[in-house]
Amino acid sequence: MKLSVGQLFLIAFLCNLTFATDLKGQKSENVFEVELEMSVKDKSILDVFLDIESRTKFKFALDKKILGNKPNVTIDEIILGKVLTSISDQAQLNFRQVNDVIAVTEPKGKETTPVEVVLYDKNIQGKVTDESGDPLIGATVRVQGTQIGAITDLDGNFSLSVPDDAEFLQVSYIGFISQEILIGGKTNFEIELKSDATALEEVVVVGYGAQKKANLTGAVAKVEGDAINQRPITQGSQALQGLTPGIFINSNSGEPGNDDASVTIRGVGTFNNTEPLVIIDGIEGSLDNINPHDIESINVLKDAASASIYGTRAANGVIIVKTKRGAVGKPTISYNNSFSTTEPTILPDYVYDTRTYLEAYVTAAENSNRSHPFTPELIDELSGLGSTNWLDEFVGNGMVLFRTMTYP
Repeated sequence: MKLSVGQLFLIAFLCNLTFATDLKGQKSENVFEVELEMSVKDKSILDVFLDIESRTKFKFALDKKILGNKPNVTIDEIILGKVLTSISDQAQLNFRQVNDVIAVTEPKGKETTPVEVVLYDKNIQGKVTDESGDPLIGATVRVQGTQIGAITDLDGNFSLSVPDDAEFLQVSYIGFISQEILIGGKTNFEIELKSDATALEEVVVVGYGAQKKANLTGAVAKVEGDAINQRPITQGSQALQGLTPGIFINSNSGEPGNDDASVTIRGVGTFNNTEPLVIIDGIEGSLDNINPHDIESINVLKDAASASIYGTRAANGVIIVKTKRGAVGKPTISYNNSFSTTEPTILPDYVYDTRTYLEAYVTAAENSNRSHPFTPELIDELSGLGSTNWLDEFVGNGMVLFRTMTYP
C-alpha cells in the first residue's frame, strides 16, 4: 500500500516524531516568503486549503475531523504565512510547515506557535554495518538534539533531509556502541558500529541455546563458578549443595573423595532412576567426573517448560555445566591447595565382643522357648578366639588433600 506524503506526515505528527522528506534537489520556500493574494469572505477552511494547494506546491496534512466544528473564515492577505496566521486566529488551529507539507493540528497548550516553519535543506544518505560488514536492519539514525531521524532498511541503508546547521548524527542499535558522526559537508556516510559487550544482559543456558534472564518464564537456577571455587569440595556433585533452592543432594558414601552423591530436583519425579540429566559442554556426563574447579557455571532447569527440549530424559530436570575456557590476554596460573579432615558425626553402639553377643543370643532364645547349640563350654571356647571391632577398623577419621592448578 502506497501512502502520500501528506499521510506520512500526519502519522509522524500523531507519533510526535519528525521524519525528513525527499527533497530531490529542490529547495522549499518559507510560507512567509510566498506571495499569495487571497480575499475571501465566510468561506470554509477546507475550501481555503484546496485553493492554496491548487495555486502553490504546498500540500496540507490533517485529520478532517478537526474541521467539523470550525467556523468559516474571512481572509484578506497577500502572503501565505499571513493567510495561515489569520486562519489560526479565527479557528484556533496550528500550522507546521515541513518543507512542502503543512501539517494542521489543534493547539494542545496555552503557549503555542500558530505557524511554525521547519525547512530541511540538505539530503544525506548512508549505510550502517557491524564490524563484519553485515548491514544492521532497524538502526536509528537521528540528528543530534532533534527528533529528525530515520530507520535503516533491510540493506542497512538510510536517507533523510537535515537542516543546513545540523552538526552531528547519532547512530544507535541495540547491543552496539552508539556513535556521533560529524556531518560537515558530507552527504554520503559509511558507518560501522562496534558491539557493546557491557550492554549484554545476564543470560541463562536453556536447552541448545540461551535466553535473557529477564525474558525467561521457566524455573531456572544459575550458579557461577566463583561461588563453587570458594568451597573446599572435591567432587562436582557437591557443587550445588546449599546454593540453589529445590535441589536435594544426598551423599551415599562418607569416603573422602568418593561421596557418590545423588541429586534430586524438586523431589522424586519418576520411578526407578530419579537422577536429573547432566549435560557437560553439550555432552551427557556425570557431575562426579568433572573437577569442580573447572566449572565456569551451572544452570539447573527445574520444570517442564525449561527442560522440555530434552524430552523424557529431562523428566527429573536438567543440569547444564559449562566448563572454563582459555581467555585472550596475559597468561595466568592459578593454584589451589586445601586440606581438611573428616570424622563420623554419630556411630551406632555395636556389640562386637563374642562372649557378650553369644550370651545375649542364648538369653533371647530361652525367653522365646527356642533351642540353641551354645553350651557354656562352647561359649568359653569361642570367646577364647578373640574379638574384633570391625566398625573401628573400617570407619574412622580421614584426611582430604586437594590440589589444583589451572592456566587458562
